[in-house]
Amino acid sequence: MQSPNYSPKSSKKEVSLPSRATFQSHLLTPPNSQPQPNLSPNNYNYYSPYLNKTQFNSILINCSLNLLKIVFNDHAFNSNSIKLFIIEILKRSKTSIQTLQVLNYYIFKIIKKGINVDLDVKKLFLGLLIIASKFNQDCNYSFRNWCLICGLKEDGNKKKLTEIEFKCLNYLDYECYINGKKYDEWCKFLIIFGYDFIKSQKIIKNNEEITNVEIDWDTDITDKLSKWESFFKVFTFDHFEFLDINFETYFNAQLDKKIFIQQGQQSKKRQFVIDTVPIKKIKV
Repeated sequence: MQSPNYSPKSSKKEVSLPSRATFQSHLLTPPNSQPQPNLSPNNYNYYSPYLNKTQFNSILINCSLNLLKIVFNDHAFNSNSIKLFIIEILKRSKTSIQTLQVLNYYIFKIIKKGINVDLDVKKLFLGLLIIASKFNQDCNYSFRNWCLICGLKEDGNKKKLTEIEFKCLNYLDYECYINGKKYDEWCKFLIIFGYDFIKSQKIIKNNEEITNVEIDWDTDITDKLSKWESFFKVFTFDHFEFLDINFETYFNAQLDKKIFIQQGQQSKKRQFVIDTVPIKKIKV
């Protein structure tokens, strides 16, 4: 799936199903083409045998980064600094995959609503992370613990975190619930969104054993972000109720286009090559 195409006429029509121009028809599959039922969308094996956990995490983090770029498209955006912050705050808070998927859904909702966000990028991400953690987990950090996670002194900052959370809840109209089929379809939609910003994925196999996987990220993504933003404007939340997205179908459609599988030489050790970002101590 390439970046979705958009026509200004589409915004004037009531949308009941994504059009062929905005959502590739080959992603809509019969009910018998579901992923393995014993796996959940927060498991990387749910999508493809050619992903490992670290690469899956990297794709979801880049999804967060690119969704935030759409929210703050008129503001200065330091991608390296924001990505470093996201990685560090997720690591310190021991955030689960499911919580990150829900957080990305909240960013998507803010884009859909066209809200003029008056928080900076890091504070918005932190506020949505706090909300997603509360929604997704029975036991949560107190604001005192969030201050420690962020490297902040407790005095005065607990109140600031409360204010950030309150603003984020208002952005979402206090509608934080996502579960069942809507959650499943959102997660498959999200991984396709993430893959659109991959320039190439090279997979080396020795017979049936994967010996090496390399992901090369696209660096010129301005046009893609613009097309996705236009697509989000005509895409509705109700679509997640009746869509049946199959990532395997999307993956197969990208073979020899951006995904390349090659037979390599005998390897004694399975190895994955991933993109890494150095971790430093930072404050909000």
